[in-house]
Amino acid sequence: MKFIENPGHGLTDPGAIGNSYKEKNITLPIAWLLGGILTHAGHEVDIQREGDSFIPLNQIGPMAIKAGGNRFISIHTDSSTDITAHGCTTYYFPGDSRSKVIAEKVVNSVSAKMGITNRGAREANFQVLRDTWQAMPSILIECAFISNPAEANMLANLTQEWKLANGIAGGLL
Repeated sequence: MKFIENPGHGLTDPGAIGNSYKEKNITLPIAWLLGGILTHAGHEVDIQREGDSFIPLNQIGPMAIKAGGNRFISIHTDSSTDITAHGCTTYYFPGDSRSKVIAEKVVNSVSAKMGITNRGAREANFQVLRDTWQAMPSILIECAFISNPAEANMLANLTQEWKLANGIAGGLL
């Protein structure tokens, strides 16, 4: 199986910023760790962003399809004006039952592995999902809230990132 990973944001697009952290700097190490786990399990992995680079939103889906993936996962951190907001959420394109099953497995696995609130698998018309769902099951994960001090510190901790990557892999596999 070939997994296409999209670590959210990059370069001039930092994504969400919270507690002195930038989303783009959190998503990339998680993608690297997840890629290593999936590769070790015998799968092929294509990480769309290897460094601090930027891919325009309208190019992410077409790149994933061109790469010939079997599964697409876009990795993000959530943010809220309410600093007590917490937990993990996964998203899939509305009506896409194949991706819904994977989104549910991933959010359940991550929440259990990390001991954080399971905010569920939800439908969303995000461009990366809209552009990829017909070619391959596709999900977007909001790992935890960068705006929540405790979760932001967790997201920036290598040991916790490793657990998070294992949780994502557990749901994907």
